[in-house]
Amino acid sequence: MQILHISDTHLGKRQYNLDFREQDVYDTFSQLVDIAIKEHVDGIIHTGDLFDINDPPNKAEIVAIRELKRLKEFGIPFIVIAGDHDSPKKFTAIYPQKILEEFDLIKFLSKPDTPYKLGDITIYGISHVPNVAKERLKELLSRLKPENKRSILLLHQGLKEVLPYEGAWQIQIDDLPKTFSYYALGHFHTRRVFQLDGGRIIE
Repeated sequence: MQILHISDTHLGKRQYNLDFREQDVYDTFSQLVDIAIKEHVDGIIHTGDLFDINDPPNKAEIVAIRELKRLKEFGIPFIVIAGDHDSPKKFTAIYPQKILEEFDLIKFLSKPDTPYKLGDITIYGISHVPNVAKERLKELLSRLKPENKRSILLLHQGLKEVLPYEGAWQIQIDDLPKTFSYYALGHFHTRRVFQLDGGRIIE
């Protein structure tokens, strides 16, 4: 089983209001899809901030649809949670991932206790929870009880050990349930590896 873990693609981000910086983001996403197809991965997990904002520009949605259709043609599932950028800021708004799921292009893990099965691997996901709701997040984490160690947890959260400047309300590594073999994290924009009770935490 080969799984590609990506995160924080921020489709639609237009740094410095420059056309070519926005295009760089789209080109990178397309290259990730190329890699997944070339390497014959069994699935892609995306740990949040697929889009840069909750109401992405039309071009960002078109790029996402086009590239996700390519993955679907090759039978590669795209399993995703929402990050802080693409989460709704208003109660009446919806996740942009819901639109892609409506067209059967992604599997959006919107319910923490409803996992996705990929072969013999069980994938759980919790979309971004604001730092001020730390206790709610800890309660959600405590409810996750995978049946075996061949399980993955997707999160888009700050960890106090990594981003101490984001405030005291963040979770710590010890808050994570010690029952997963792979903890797939987003939000950090860098790659780091930690160990937790035999499982690996990858950001």
